[in-house]
Amino acid sequence: VDHPNLGIAADLGNVICVDEEPERFVGYFAPLVRHVHVKDMDYSPVPLEGGIPWRATRGGNWFRRCDLGTGVVDIEKCLKIFRKIIF
Repeated sequence: VDHPNLGIAADLGNVICVDEEPERFVGYFAPLVRHVHVKDMDYSPVPLEGGIPWRATRGGNWFRRCDLGTGVVDIEKCLKIFRKIIF
């Protein structure tokens, strides 16, 4: 639908839940993004001990929320992609 009121809320952490790379998601959908949720995730082929509980992805990997800058989401790179494509 080509309408200015319709767009995507890009959640940089939640794309990990479906085994997607945040940078790839941002590069593809940036022109349609209207809102960004900035969060980070730990990601592992096996759940690790301690801390916040791990959840399984559809692909059989594991993820959990973590503090910004401590997980696998390259937030700086994602924001640079947004800036390059949108501005």
